[in-house]
Amino acid sequence: MKDIIFPQALRIAIPSLGNVARDIVKGSSLAAMTTVLDIFQKAKIVGGCEFDYMTMYVLVALIYWGICLVIGWVQKRSEKRFKYLM
Repeated sequence: MKDIIFPQALRIAIPSLGNVARDIVKGSSLAAMTTVLDIFQKAKIVGGCEFDYMTMYVLVALIYWGICLVIGWVQKRSEKRFKYLM
C-alpha cells in the first residue's frame, strides 16, 4: 500500500491540494465579514487610525501575493519531485 498506491495517489493529488491551499489563503480575507480579526481587518483598523486605507490595502495585497507565491513554489517543487516517482 505505502509503496504502490500512496505515491500514485500523492502524485495525482498534489496539484489540487496546492490549489485548495491557495483558495484557503485567498478566502481567509472573507473572514473579515464575520467577527474574525484577520490581516484584512487589522489593515482596515490601522487605515482608519492613520486615514490611509490605500497603503494598508496594498500592503495586505502584497502579503497575500507573497503567501500565494510561496504555496505555488512548494506546489511546483513537489510536482517535480513526485513526477518521476512512478
